[in-house]
Amino acid sequence: MASQLTQRIVRASNLNFTVLEMGEGPLVLCLHGFPDTAHSFRYQMPALAGAGFHAVAPFMRGYSPTEPAPDGRYDSAALSEDALALIDALAAAGDLDSYHLLHATRADLLRRLRMSADAAVSYRRALTLVSNESERRFLERRLREMQALDPVQSHHHPGRQAPPH
Repeated sequence: MASQLTQRIVRASNLNFTVLEMGEGPLVLCLHGFPDTAHSFRYQMPALAGAGFHAVAPFMRGYSPTEPAPDGRYDSAALSEDALALIDALAAAGDLDSYHLLHATRADLLRRLRMSADAAVSYRRALTLVSNESERRFLERRLREMQALDPVQSHHHPGRQAPPH
Protein backbone atom coordinates (compact mmCIF):
# COMPACT_ATOMS: atom_id res chain seq x y z
CA MET A 1 0.00 0.00 0.00
CA ALA A 2 1.64 3.19 -1.15
CA SER A 3 1.34 6.62 0.41
CA GLN A 4 -1.36 7.41 -2.15
CA LEU A 5 -5.00 7.41 -1.06
CA THR A 6 -6.80 4.41 -2.55
CA GLN A 7 -10.37 3.16 -2.43
CA ARG A 8 -11.62 -0.42 -2.38
CA ILE A 9 -14.46 -2.63 -1.15
CA VAL A 10 -14.14 -4.70 2.04
CA ARG A 11 -16.80 -7.31 2.82
CA ALA A 12 -17.75 -7.33 6.52
CA SER A 13 -20.99 -7.73 8.52
CA ASN A 14 -22.71 -8.94 5.34
CA LEU A 15 -22.15 -5.51 3.80
CA ASN A 16 -19.82 -4.18 1.13
CA PHE A 17 -17.96 -1.34 2.83
CA THR A 18 -16.17 1.18 0.67
CA VAL A 19 -12.96 2.16 2.41
CA LEU A 20 -10.28 4.76 1.84
CA GLU A 21 -6.80 3.61 2.79
CA MET A 22 -3.24 4.78 2.82
CA GLY A 23 0.09 3.53 4.14
CA GLU A 24 1.58 0.28 5.36
CA GLY A 25 2.08 -1.05 8.87
CA PRO A 26 -0.15 -1.54 11.89
CA LEU A 27 -3.82 -0.84 11.26
CA VAL A 28 -5.45 2.43 12.32
CA LEU A 29 -9.20 2.28 11.74
CA CYS A 30 -10.66 5.78 11.36
CA LEU A 31 -14.39 5.58 12.13
CA HIS A 32 -16.68 8.50 11.42
CA GLY A 33 -20.03 9.45 12.87
CA PHE A 34 -22.85 11.65 11.71
CA PRO A 35 -22.60 13.98 9.82
CA ASP A 36 -19.03 13.12 8.76
CA THR A 37 -17.84 10.56 6.22
CA ALA A 38 -14.61 8.69 5.51
CA HIS A 39 -13.45 11.80 3.65
CA SER A 40 -13.31 13.58 7.03
CA PHE A 41 -9.99 11.79 7.65
CA ARG A 42 -8.32 12.91 4.40
CA TYR A 43 -6.00 15.27 6.28
CA GLN A 44 -5.06 12.82 9.05
CA MET A 45 -4.43 9.82 6.81
CA PRO A 46 -1.21 11.13 5.16
CA ALA A 47 0.25 11.84 8.61
CA LEU A 48 -0.69 8.36 9.83
CA ALA A 49 0.76 6.75 6.69
CA GLY A 50 3.90 8.85 7.06
CA ALA A 51 4.29 7.61 10.62
CA GLY A 52 4.27 3.98 9.44
CA PHE A 53 0.60 3.06 9.85
CA HIS A 54 -2.01 1.55 7.53
CA ALA A 55 -4.84 4.08 7.86
CA VAL A 56 -8.27 2.82 6.82
CA ALA A 57 -11.40 5.00 6.82
CA PRO A 58 -14.59 3.12 5.94
CA PHE A 59 -17.81 4.76 4.90
CA MET A 60 -20.00 3.37 7.66
CA ARG A 61 -23.25 1.51 6.96
CA GLY A 62 -25.77 3.67 5.18
CA TYR A 63 -23.20 6.25 4.05
CA SER A 64 -22.78 6.17 0.29
CA PRO A 65 -20.93 4.53 -1.41
CA THR A 66 -21.27 1.78 1.25
CA GLU A 67 -24.62 0.10 0.90
CA PRO A 68 -27.48 0.60 3.36
CA ALA A 69 -27.92 -1.98 6.11
CA PRO A 70 -30.28 -4.68 4.83
CA ASP A 71 -31.51 -5.28 8.39
CA GLY A 72 -32.17 -1.56 8.94
CA ARG A 73 -29.92 -1.48 12.02
CA TYR A 74 -27.94 1.70 12.65
CA ASP A 75 -27.64 1.48 16.45
CA SER A 76 -24.36 1.60 18.37
CA ALA A 77 -24.26 -2.20 18.76
CA ALA A 78 -24.49 -2.63 14.97
CA LEU A 79 -21.72 -0.08 14.47
CA SER A 80 -19.53 -1.90 17.05
CA GLU A 81 -20.19 -5.19 15.25
CA ASP A 82 -19.21 -3.51 11.97
CA ALA A 83 -15.97 -2.19 13.49
CA LEU A 84 -15.09 -5.67 14.79
CA ALA A 85 -15.93 -7.28 11.43
CA LEU A 86 -13.87 -4.69 9.55
CA ILE A 87 -10.89 -5.25 11.84
CA ASP A 88 -11.14 -9.01 11.32
CA ALA A 89 -11.51 -8.63 7.52
CA LEU A 90 -8.57 -6.24 7.27
CA ALA A 91 -6.41 -8.35 9.60
CA ALA A 92 -7.12 -11.46 7.51
CA ALA A 93 -5.57 -9.70 4.51
CA GLY A 94 -2.25 -9.03 6.27
CA ASP A 95 -0.01 -10.25 9.04
CA LEU A 96 -1.23 -8.41 12.13
CA ASP A 97 -1.53 -11.38 14.46
CA SER A 98 1.63 -10.35 16.29
CA TYR A 99 0.43 -6.76 16.79
CA HIS A 100 -0.87 -6.44 20.37
CA LEU A 101 -3.17 -3.49 19.66
CA LEU A 102 -5.14 -5.57 17.15
CA HIS A 103 -6.01 -8.03 19.92
CA ALA A 104 -6.58 -5.27 22.48
CA THR A 105 -9.00 -3.51 20.12
CA ARG A 106 -10.84 -6.76 19.37
CA ALA A 107 -11.06 -7.44 23.11
CA ASP A 108 -12.53 -4.03 23.83
CA LEU A 109 -15.13 -4.31 21.07
CA LEU A 110 -16.05 -7.84 22.18
CA ARG A 111 -16.36 -6.63 25.78
CA ARG A 112 -18.70 -3.84 24.67
CA LEU A 113 -20.78 -6.40 22.81
CA ARG A 114 -20.92 -8.47 26.03
CA MET A 115 -19.01 -11.36 24.48
CA SER A 116 -16.89 -11.81 27.59
CA ALA A 117 -15.31 -15.18 26.88
CA ASP A 118 -14.09 -14.11 23.45
CA ALA A 119 -12.96 -10.75 24.86
CA ALA A 120 -10.92 -12.54 27.54
CA VAL A 121 -9.18 -14.64 24.87
CA SER A 122 -8.26 -11.48 22.95
CA TYR A 123 -7.08 -9.65 26.09
CA ARG A 124 -4.88 -12.63 26.97
CA ARG A 125 -3.43 -12.72 23.45
CA ALA A 126 -2.66 -8.99 23.64
CA LEU A 127 -0.96 -9.54 26.99
CA THR A 128 1.36 -12.16 25.49
CA LEU A 129 2.49 -9.63 22.87
CA VAL A 130 2.67 -6.30 24.69
CA SER A 131 6.10 -5.00 25.69
CA ASN A 132 5.15 -1.63 27.19
CA GLU A 133 4.58 -1.91 30.95
CA SER A 134 1.89 0.80 31.04
CA GLU A 135 -0.09 -0.93 28.31
CA ARG A 136 0.37 -4.27 30.09
CA ARG A 137 -1.08 -2.85 33.33
CA PHE A 138 -4.00 -1.34 31.40
CA LEU A 139 -4.80 -4.64 29.68
CA GLU A 140 -4.49 -6.57 32.94
CA ARG A 141 -6.84 -4.10 34.64
CA ARG A 142 -9.39 -4.40 31.82
CA LEU A 143 -9.26 -8.19 32.01
CA ARG A 144 -9.72 -8.14 35.82
CA GLU A 145 -12.64 -5.68 35.57
CA MET A 146 -14.34 -7.82 32.97
CA GLN A 147 -13.83 -11.00 35.02
CA ALA A 148 -15.31 -9.26 38.07
CA LEU A 149 -18.42 -8.31 36.09
CA ASP A 150 -18.84 -11.67 34.37
CA PRO A 151 -16.73 -14.29 36.19
CA VAL A 152 -18.27 -17.34 34.52
CA GLN A 153 -18.04 -16.18 30.91
CA SER A 154 -14.62 -14.56 31.01
CA HIS A 155 -12.61 -17.41 32.56
CA HIS A 156 -10.23 -19.25 30.30
CA HIS A 157 -11.73 -22.14 28.37
CA PRO A 158 -9.06 -24.79 27.67
CA GLY A 159 -8.52 -25.29 23.98
CA ARG A 160 -10.53 -22.23 23.04
CA GLN A 161 -8.93 -20.21 20.31
CA ALA A 162 -9.41 -16.57 19.36
CA PRO A 163 -11.66 -16.16 16.30
CA PRO A 164 -9.73 -16.30 13.02
CA HIS A 165 -8.41 -13.07 11.63
